[in-house]
Amino acid sequence: MGCHLADGSGQPGRVPSLRRSLVLFSASPQGRDYVVRVPGVAQSPLSDEDTAVLLNWMARNLSDVGVSPRFVDYSEAEIHRLRSHPLVRVSALRARLLKTADTKARVP
Repeated sequence: MGCHLADGSGQPGRVPSLRRSLVLFSASPQGRDYVVRVPGVAQSPLSDEDTAVLLNWMARNLSDVGVSPRFVDYSEAEIHRLRSHPLVRVSALRARLLKTADTKARVP
């Protein structure tokens, strides 16, 4: 709950909700990179293992978008590899990822 509210919603004008975006972002390598490298995750005091467990729980319990059978759980190794390089331009990358995810969702 460092940035988001207990239900995964955001703070208007400050922090976007993850209720729709977490599962969408988790479906692509670029999105997973983003999720792990946002400052709240990358700089969290949680261990890599606990961070992976938390992200997997959030995807299944706080998302407005259902987790598909193809969902790949975050792993301790993945968290360890990515979180050591926190993002600097968070908003710009998030906007680009949302645009890509929306485009893919409309393609039959």
